[in-house]
Amino acid sequence: KLPKFIAQEVTNTAWAFASAAILKEPLMKAISQESIRRVRDYDPQGLSNVAWSFATLSISDPPLMATLSVEAIAKMKFFQPQNMGNTAWALARLALQDFPLLAAIANEAVKKLEYFKPQELSNTAWAFAKV
Repeated sequence: KLPKFIAQEVTNTAWAFASAAILKEPLMKAISQESIRRVRDYDPQGLSNVAWSFATLSISDPPLMATLSVEAIAKMKFFQPQNMGNTAWALARLALQDFPLLAAIANEAVKKLEYFKPQELSNTAWAFAKV
């Protein structure tokens, strides 16, 4: 059914299962495949939600993360502090040293630093320290 979902429904499904700490491997594999296929349809929230969801469930999926990274870099100017923090956190949680994505997050975060809430700032700082 995932191919019939709009992009936000795919990303929200990933987020919902991760938030509930429910690991359904066939579902997450399907979400990964659908996300790789439709990543250009994802907004910054969707990109960060998928990365966060896979990291929360401790699912290492290099092809998915590489695809999300390319799209996130292209859309970084539209990322809000929460999107940047969650994406950086996901990289750190999965021990991914994606330096181009981290550099894009750092550059954008500097421009938007005044808009970061304390939790977003601490998550982002922790992620950079961890990686």
